[in-house]
Amino acid sequence: MRQRRWLVPVAEVAVGLTVAATILLASTGALSTLAAFGLLLASAAPLYDLVDMLVRLRLRYAVSEEAAIGVGAGSQNPGPPPELAVVASVYNAEAEIPDFLEASRPYRTRLWIIDDASSDQTVDILRSRGVRCLRSDRNLHKPAALKRLLSRLPDSVDVVVVLDPDTRLRAAGGGRPPIEAVAEDMRRRGYAAVCPRVTVRRDNLLASLQAIEYALAVALGRAALGRASVTSGISLYRRSDLEAALSEHSLSVYAEDLENTLMLLAAGKSIVLDERIVAETEGKTTLKGLFSQRIGWAYGHIRVYWERRAELLQVLRRSPVTFYQYGIYLGLVGIVMHPIRQVGALLVGTSLLGTLGLLFGVPFLPQTGLAHPALFATVCGQYGLLGLLAVLTTVPPGERWRAVPLVPLFPVYALLLTVPVSIGFLNWITVRLFGRRIVSDHYAETSRLLDARPRTVRRPLPGAAAA
Repeated sequence: MRQRRWLVPVAEVAVGLTVAATILLASTGALSTLAAFGLLLASAAPLYDLVDMLVRLRLRYAVSEEAAIGVGAGSQNPGPPPELAVVASVYNAEAEIPDFLEASRPYRTRLWIIDDASSDQTVDILRSRGVRCLRSDRNLHKPAALKRLLSRLPDSVDVVVVLDPDTRLRAAGGGRPPIEAVAEDMRRRGYAAVCPRVTVRRDNLLASLQAIEYALAVALGRAALGRASVTSGISLYRRSDLEAALSEHSLSVYAEDLENTLMLLAAGKSIVLDERIVAETEGKTTLKGLFSQRIGWAYGHIRVYWERRAELLQVLRRSPVTFYQYGIYLGLVGIVMHPIRQVGALLVGTSLLGTLGLLFGVPFLPQTGLAHPALFATVCGQYGLLGLLAVLTTVPPGERWRAVPLVPLFPVYALLLTVPVSIGFLNWITVRLFGRRIVSDHYAETSRLLDARPRTVRRPLPGAAAA
């Protein structure tokens, strides 16, 4: 998706003015010392997110030509077109299978599915439709199920397209996704994996806010990483690289894609984003579902960083871009400094009480110190600017009319997400120390977390092909 470059200096000016105004407000004496300190602490996270956006906007243009595949690409690995297999692991998906098969019609002859010990009619529906389906005798979870399925594919398969049953692929401009062209360019350039642009179907208000978040994380965040991007649950892999990764994978369902990413990048492989394919997935339409998802994501994030710290160190040494993404952004800010983000969210909540007291003239709600309304107004303005810039720089022009009205709600959404992330991190600590979680999620039972043992990689993955 091509962006208008004039937005970059406009964004830089807007962010610069926002940072200056925040510092000025905290230092002019208009607020008490306690309120000024609270303002700076509460603003730390949104201001970092704004600066991070500017960094990624610049990086996106710096790496766009290098990361683009199929545009002026040299023929490094000439040969016949790669043979494709489209694979998916499904579990109790009888309600989703009919729509999934209809959407998979363009590549139906290449479709391979493993039923992960479903207890409903999933496998019967698949077999009645003539789909090649392997059935597992026990629930393995996605990484282990895919590992088993890969071992059953014909030896001639070169590229594997991994899907989820709730995913729909399409071309960026609509129509049939150019899987064959992307796979051919991927093989020719020697990339280990390609991630499509992932977006969320806007089924309700909550899902629409997730769509803005995904646009910011994928269309900007991953596009700025060049050949060191991040895989997702919907990705194209060179079969040999995926098999090598899964042979040393923990096979945990928690952040399995991040684990694949670190293993591949540590081995010198290349992963890129290709926006010619759009993967549309279902968003979470309830707060309960969203919290469960993010609790699991956060648990997986810290799990992978702890268990794969050897590979992480290798990735950090790879380039300045990988050091920033995987060291500073995901490691230092994402994990180590998350308590600051959570404290900031609590301060904003306290300031909200002061704001309500001011608006409704309620005398028993404090309006000074950490409850000063300026904290709430300032942080909401910062996150609102982040949401607006995200829409203007990452959402396709034809979709912006639906996203712009949601910008005023984006601050509430961003602050709300600090809660499940904190719970996910605490779950990892309590599982390791006490063998139990504070709040469970839908990914796996606690007993399976206790049974899992971190696996030490005793041999590196095979070296990367020239890229």
